Amino acid sequence: MPPELARRIAEMSTRNLRRALLMCETCRVQQYPFSADQHITLPDWELFLRETARLIVQQQTPRRLGTVLARDVIYTSRAYATMSVSVCLSVMEVHWRIIANLGFEFRSQFTVHCGHSAC
Repeated sequence: MPPELARRIAEMSTRNLRRALLMCETCRVQQYPFSADQHITLPDWELFLRETARLIVQQQTPRRLGTVLARDVIYTSRAYATMSVSVCLSVMEVHWRIIANLGFEFRSQFTVHCGHSAC
């Protein structure tokens, strides 16, 4: 493996050995022998979290937040059967951070919206 590719994988995996090995395997499936400028694909769940963040920022309303969080819960419940617990915990941690960082007024609106949606 070219040292440049190994360095990029180490950086993208945040020095997590399990993630680095998965990225290495993905690179090998995409192209072998390796090249220094080879594209490194992120894991599906990371792409999913990025898309979730984009959806929330795109339209900042209690309804959108509820829709996105419900979508994530469905993904997490499906992922729980096939992926590691750390992936599911990452998705749930994002939810808690989002809710914790909401302003008081928006959090109140979101709570009311969830109450109405549950009825």
